Amino acid sequence: MERMGMRSFIMKKTNQEFIIKALQDLHQRTVSQYDWHLEANKKVIQTETDNWYLRWKVGYLEQKIKENLPDLALYHKDDEEFNRIKKDVNSHKELNDKE
Repeated sequence: MERMGMRSFIMKKTNQEFIIKALQDLHQRTVSQYDWHLEANKKVIQTETDNWYLRWKVGYLEQKIKENLPDLALYHKDDEEFNRIKKDVNSHKELNDKE
């Protein structure tokens, strides 16, 4: 009887140690995953901030260029020459398609 009691005590102690070790490992993995999540979130926020700043800078520079050089086309879509060439190319395509 005494043997069974000692064996039961050893098994309980071993099970408790195993459970404690498993919980410690689980806790460590959770902490590591949380740290990874925080670092990833920092990178996302930094990227969003950089993107906002670059868009703001482009808008500001466009505004200043238009104030100082109002006749200058900043993009092809604003350029009348580009639109004329585009029309000519499209008209040539239509003529070739008809032939």
